[in-house]
Amino acid sequence: MAVRFPLFPRSVRWAATGVVAAVICYWSLVTTPPAFSWPRTGALVPGPAVATSGLHATGLERLPRSTHQHALAYATLAVTLGYALIDERGLELRLREGLFVVLVVTGFGAALEVAQLSHPARVGSPIDAIVNGLGATAVSVWYGLDRRMEFVPVTVLPFLRERPGTAARFLERSADDPGSAGSGETENGTVK
Repeated sequence: MAVRFPLFPRSVRWAATGVVAAVICYWSLVTTPPAFSWPRTGALVPGPAVATSGLHATGLERLPRSTHQHALAYATLAVTLGYALIDERGLELRLREGLFVVLVVTGFGAALEVAQLSHPARVGSPIDAIVNGLGATAVSVWYGLDRRMEFVPVTVLPFLRERPGTAARFLERSADDPGSAGSGETENGTVK
C-alpha cells in the first residue's frame, strides 16, 4: 500500500529548495547557525549543547556539534532538491536524478567551504565538505521510499477542495506547467 504524500506545484518546490540553500549560504558565510543539542530522547532540540546525549550508544555525541549541523543542513537541501525534481519518470531516470542531487548538493557544500576561506571569521574545512556530501546522500532514502509513496497534487487533497480561497488558487497548476498540481492530467497523460 502506497503512502500518500502531497505534491506541491513545481514553483513552490523550487522556492523551498532555494530558501534552504539561501539559509545554508547565510549560516555558512554570514553568521553561525543556532546551537542545538541531542537530549537523552534523541530528539533535536534548540538550546545549548549538553554533555550527555541520547546518541551515547553510537558514539555520535563525540563528534563536534558543527558536524551534526552540516549533515542535517545538507540532508535537508538534498531532500528538498529531490522533492523539487519528482515527476512521473521511470526508475532508471530516478537513479540518475538521485546521483545528480548528491553531486549538486555536495558541490554546493564544497563551494561554500572554499568561499569560507576568504572570510576571516570562518574556516573552510575539507572534513566539513565530506560531511556535507555524506548528508547529501540522505536523498537516497527518499528515492528508495519513492516506490512506496504516491504523490498527490495538493489541489486534489480534500481540505483544499473544501476551501476554494487564495491558497487553492495559488497552488493550482497552470496549463503550461506540467509538473505542478491541478491541471487535471491523469497518470497516463490524458486530461480529465
